[in-house]
Amino acid sequence: MLQTAMKPRFVRLFALMLVLVAAFIWLGKWQWGTANNEANQKVLEAASQRTREPLDAVIKPQTPFDNSTSLQPITVTGRYDTSKTELVAGRVLEGKHGWWVMTPLVVDSTGARLPIVRGFVDKTTNIPKPPSGTVTVEGALAPGESVSTMDALPPGQIGTIDMGLLLNKWDGRVYNAFIFSTDQQPATRVKPGETTPEHIPPPVPRTTHIEWRNAAYAIQWWVFAVFAVFMWVKLVRDEHHLEIAADESRVDENNEQDHTTPSEDDSPSDVTTPPTGEREDDR
Repeated sequence: MLQTAMKPRFVRLFALMLVLVAAFIWLGKWQWGTANNEANQKVLEAASQRTREPLDAVIKPQTPFDNSTSLQPITVTGRYDTSKTELVAGRVLEGKHGWWVMTPLVVDSTGARLPIVRGFVDKTTNIPKPPSGTVTVEGALAPGESVSTMDALPPGQIGTIDMGLLLNKWDGRVYNAFIFSTDQQPATRVKPGETTPEHIPPPVPRTTHIEWRNAAYAIQWWVFAVFAVFMWVKLVRDEHHLEIAADESRVDENNEQDHTTPSEDDSPSDVTTPPTGEREDDR
């Protein structure tokens, strides 16, 4: 079968098949990406259309976090507990490595503490304190993070916003969520020489859902790729079977000819034997 496949005609078909398979695979990947992008775009549109809600309307202290409220725009009023500020290590913003500045806000309506990520800094010194009075914070709600796997950190630093850890470190009740601050009134006053924390853009919503119409198109293109390979193999196999049949036919014809051709032993003798009792003189 390999000899059949190496014939010039099938070599040309093989090259054409490779081109088609590559094109079909690329088209399938493009459609699959479109399916995911359209789904994510719908999530982004839905997130942008969310109205800002008071914290108490979305979550209560020490209650499970509802995943459907992730990145919900929130407004909350309270007072910062600056004595419990933590730097969350191992963070990156626009290619810079540094820390999140996280300070608990004692919410006016409940007295419970809510972690507020005030911003990002790339050094741990000269960080300004937030206002001491009542503030109103706007931002995006987020669930607590998993337990940190980092090695021991200096005092005042943590590896993740682990709600269990914070509950043990802080007194009283704690919200099972934190906020990425996007605005604060009144704003933090920064003294000369202090590092202004940069606001952190809330994470972009993602989804595991896909647009099934585009996904079906992607699968269709990949089926075409498999079909192109199948057709080339089928053509080669059929040609190979025809060659085998032709060879067997020629062998059968040669065998038949061998059986019908008389041998030299079967040819009649050229010498005629005279009848018994007849003498040569009587002729």
